[in-house]
Amino acid sequence: MYYVTIPDPVQLINKATGKPVASAGSPDTPEQPFTLYRYVVTFVTPDPAWAGGDKGRKPLRAASKFEDALENAQPGDVVAIEDDWHARARRAIEEPEGKGPTAIMPQLIPLMDAICDASESPPEADSA
Repeated sequence: MYYVTIPDPVQLINKATGKPVASAGSPDTPEQPFTLYRYVVTFVTPDPAWAGGDKGRKPLRAASKFEDALENAQPGDVVAIEDDWHARARRAIEEPEGKGPTAIMPQLIPLMDAICDASESPPEADSA
């Protein structure tokens, strides 16, 4: 079991202007910030590396359960995730087979770190 501390959402910034990235189709409206959940469902679980060679329902079930565990989590919450989900997510983050938009991926590092650096001990054990 791993324990993920939910980070603050990340507001993507247009590096050329220093302003928030505009929402598609509405240049005056900033894009919604990336929560950990949004990052996972956009880039992690859809990446072919998530499956790690598994076929069929196993990686799909794991993705669904991992996403469900994160869906309503708020910044500061600690979410327990299965070892398998952590291994799959870490593989998809550290060795992705798909390519995310290179202009924004560095801004999402805090979300990547929340998963890759998850603790194997529950928070109570960390503070003892």
